[in-house]
Amino acid sequence: MEITAVGRYGRVTFDGTFVVLTRTMNGRLLTGSAEKRYHIRNITTINFMPATLLTLGRIEFTIAGAIEHRGRRPGRSRTKAALKDENALTFTRGANSDVEALKNAIYAAQANLA
Repeated sequence: MEITAVGRYGRVTFDGTFVVLTRTMNGRLLTGSAEKRYHIRNITTINFMPATLLTLGRIEFTIAGAIEHRGRRPGRSRTKAALKDENALTFTRGANSDVEALKNAIYAAQANLA
């Protein structure tokens, strides 16, 4: 069963074993990468903030052992930083339920590994 959540500059797909973060053209201009693929065993943390009427939501993945550009500067909001983060996706309110379902499916699959 594949779960997909579509964000502002790309999408996240989960097939039960791998999480694939795919960027659209605008997203590639911001981060420089078109697609990243992670095994759920390598995902250590998932930060999820739902979108509201006034702010974009975000889902961020922390990967074990990765040293990557996070896009965060002092004085910059975490949502703006997520736009340039290679392991994050921003989304609008319409995608809240899809992204939360994706997050819960990843957590469930990780629990089954243990």
